[in-house]
Amino acid sequence: AAPTGDTSTTPGDGTTPDISNIGDTAKAVWTFFTGKGYSNHATAGIMGNLQQESGMNPTRHQSGGGKGRGIAQWSVNESRHNGLIEYAKGKGKEWTDLQCQLEWIVKELQENWIKKVIVEKAGSYEAWQQMTDINKACDIFEAAFERAGKPMMEKRYAYAKQFYDKFAGSSSASVASYARQPRDPSGGGSSRLIWPVPGHNVGSGSGSKFGMRLHPIKKVM
Repeated sequence: AAPTGDTSTTPGDGTTPDISNIGDTAKAVWTFFTGKGYSNHATAGIMGNLQQESGMNPTRHQSGGGKGRGIAQWSVNESRHNGLIEYAKGKGKEWTDLQCQLEWIVKELQENWIKKVIVEKAGSYEAWQQMTDINKACDIFEAAFERAGKPMMEKRYAYAKQFYDKFAGSSSASVASYARQPRDPSGGGSSRLIWPVPGHNVGSGSGSKFGMRLHPIKKVM
């Protein structure tokens, strides 16, 4: 995501929005934001944007050689992506780590120039965080955080509604257990979100080719 420019990169712009092939990554993202106190509607609005930006892929490189990177398509070699890189380094991770990217989104949402737009449109940050209108929550996240040149909002709304329908009725326990590992292998005691590679079990240590590069996934026991 960048202050200007079209970062909408979901493949097949002429196709009907569909999340039927989305699995563990989406569950992990849903669990993360609802666990941070975002309403189901606000979480779905955020996820509708992330799906349109990257197909919910934290290693995504923007189609056509564009500058977008990661689940939110931060512009490479610019301050926001550089900040993500440094944040991940501080945690001993690569910038492609899903947990780091989600944490960085929450940190960026508190930046004055982003939060100001949210407050202007919702009345307060908390009002947006607890919003019960999926489309409005989706609109506000796009306007404040993504700022795409060609946002294609109808697709973002459609994705958001599908995520809401898929996860809003799920128990937090079942979603969390599916998306988390019990222990951080670095030695800290806490669990962390794992980005699973399609076709492999979580923690298999296998890499998979997405976009332009091969990004290895560290083994998790």
